[in-house]
Amino acid sequence: MHLNPIQKLSQVTFKVYLLAFFFLASASFSTAQAQQNPVREWTVLVYMNADNDLYRFGFLNMSQMEQVGSTEQVNILVQMDHEEKSIPTTRYYVTKNPKPTQGKITSQVLETLGETNMGDPKTLAEFVSWGIQKYPARHYAVIIWNHGNGWQGVSYDDNPKANLTLPNVRTALQMGQGLLAKQRGRNAQAVKFDIINFDACLMSTLEVAYELKDVGQYLVGSQFNEPGSGEDYSKFLAPLIAAPQKSARELAEVMVYQYALTYQNDSSINYAAVDLNRVQNFTGMLNESSKLMAASPLKGALRESFGSDSFDLITAFTRAQVASGQDQNVQKSLDQFIAAYGYPQDFQQNLARGAKLAGPKVITRTFPGTVYFKASPQAAMSSVELKPSKNNLYVAELPAQTVQYTVQRNIKVGLRGETRTMKESTSSFLRQGNNPIVFHNAFPETSPLIADAYSFSTKGAHGMTLYSLAGLSASKSPQNRTLGRSILTDYKQLQFASQGAPAWTAFFGL
Repeated sequence: MHLNPIQKLSQVTFKVYLLAFFFLASASFSTAQAQQNPVREWTVLVYMNADNDLYRFGFLNMSQMEQVGSTEQVNILVQMDHEEKSIPTTRYYVTKNPKPTQGKITSQVLETLGETNMGDPKTLAEFVSWGIQKYPARHYAVIIWNHGNGWQGVSYDDNPKANLTLPNVRTALQMGQGLLAKQRGRNAQAVKFDIINFDACLMSTLEVAYELKDVGQYLVGSQFNEPGSGEDYSKFLAPLIAAPQKSARELAEVMVYQYALTYQNDSSINYAAVDLNRVQNFTGMLNESSKLMAASPLKGALRESFGSDSFDLITAFTRAQVASGQDQNVQKSLDQFIAAYGYPQDFQQNLARGAKLAGPKVITRTFPGTVYFKASPQAAMSSVELKPSKNNLYVAELPAQTVQYTVQRNIKVGLRGETRTMKESTSSFLRQGNNPIVFHNAFPETSPLIADAYSFSTKGAHGMTLYSLAGLSASKSPQNRTLGRSILTDYKQLQFASQGAPAWTAFFGL
């Protein structure tokens, strides 16, 4: 679900006192009201802003939800803002309809709200808080459905023209945290939403993850563009209905895996799940590497190495690692940062064009190591060494029918250079051929990623992106300079820029 960034909409001015008033009013609800429904395993809250050109896909996704419906252990709640002015914003309790009709919603109507501004953080806070109070659960997933524009915004409403910024989303969910804490008798900082899912484009960025790390446990979303139909809700809800005791991590991984299966006939897909509890330490490593790059005599070359045709995190930092040349401090720091990310770097370095994805059975790395692989699902694990190749790369060739592999290496870490064995994520081929789909999971504990899926033709879309690089790239282009400056202005409002990785910000002079 993609919004052309050039068609940027006006943003909502966030008024804290309105949310504070709402929170106090919500907290005054009686205990009897909050306990009208029993505590269930999961409550899934879908914030469906269909007051725009995605309207018809809203009905499609509603019919997918109705194929499974709510159960005694799983609540599925939707707040849908319709494009048609004659239909009010409606809150639905999704009920099962084995034969849903496209364009017709048969679920139970809980409330009608009239016309609402789904680009107002107060509206999001009200919906989430209402769901917590009315439909208590042990786990909560919040899905924000709409156009996405990276950390610049999400949930674009055509009536009125408004959208949520990422600080808006964070602050709105913080209000829900207060109610979660009250519900569970705990401190607000000790409870988080289990999953924050953006069924929208461009939301799987490190900056977004950092902004939401204190309000959620797992982030799910796309690095680049989604199809208009977005997720197939029946595909990830059905496994949850069948096994409602799933943990948040398990459900987040299922969301990514099922998304890949849904679009396995498409030429270009990407989707990822991020452990927000690991984002703080990982961003700290980025900040330390940025300090070294800023102090390096190779600073100019390092800055240029990030390029203008990709803002993918692993591609960008592998390029910088190659460019670090004789600066061993920078090279070691970047090596440790990339190893901690644990992401498979399946591309070859091409000095003229930068990173280029390699063939599906050719594993290429910038370091020596061992590749463990399975030639078939039932086969035992075999191994092959990464051997030196041109351009200081290491390459291993796997059998054409390989279905799964992982790479293991030894890396020196810390001031004393202790040797540690690091294993990358497990990579499985969901589709074979010249443009395979690869699903990655079992990342190392140092990585913020827990699952990722992408097609090889989708260049520069692995795990997470650094959207600040997109702003830098656009600002250097005469035709996109205004857009680029706008992106970077919004970037400075993020906690990532001031608290998370200020050295990264300073490295580029932002």
